[in-house]
Amino acid sequence: MNRVGYTTRFCTSNCPVSNKKRSKKIDEEGRKIPFTMISADNAGERYDWWSGETFVEELDVNGANLERLKTFFKDHRIVVDNAIGRVEDAKVKKDELVCSVVFGTDEDSEKIFRKYVEGTLVDVSIGYNIRDIIVTEKKGESTHVLVTDYDILELSAVGVGFDVGAGVRGVATKKPKKFKKREKNLKKCKKTEKNLKSTEKEDENRGDSVDILKKQLKLKGEK
Repeated sequence: MNRVGYTTRFCTSNCPVSNKKRSKKIDEEGRKIPFTMISADNAGERYDWWSGETFVEELDVNGANLERLKTFFKDHRIVVDNAIGRVEDAKVKKDELVCSVVFGTDEDSEKIFRKYVEGTLVDVSIGYNIRDIIVTEKKGESTHVLVTDYDILELSAVGVGFDVGAGVRGVATKKPKKFKKREKNLKKCKKTEKNLKSTEKEDENRGDSVDILKKQLKLKGEK
């Protein structure tokens, strides 16, 4: 399974949609908006096109390398005409990776800036190159991939991001109901699996008892 290399956190299908409202922290005069690039609860399901498997990816915010992060783009299209702002003050804060974006003054930059100000847009997404991962596999669960070392190359304005908590800071977010339901179902599955293991153990112990009883009866018969 190939999980090392360049990827984005741009959601293309079956995307979770968070309930976000307009932020009061936007500096309209300075054309500056504070963003959360990676939230503390950023784990989510991804699809591996090489293997056809679904896995859970999570980014360790302390593993992010920020040296090359300079520019804010549109929709991860990393070309000159799509550069609409500069990224400033990127840092880890309360288990989240945050920054500020100062928007350009050209027509395209102004258009996207107004959409964030008006609340039409709220999400952002990072483009990053993965260097190192820790893979954890458990029976009955999706493979968990923790990305521990990665270079963030760019930040983009997107319609819907992969990380539900990544977007304008100061905007209240709620975990989508579908994820709450998934967590509830996962707990049920784990409980069922635990009960099955317990039953199997009881059957095994019962079988051992029957074997012992048979041996005892056999010994009595021989006497």
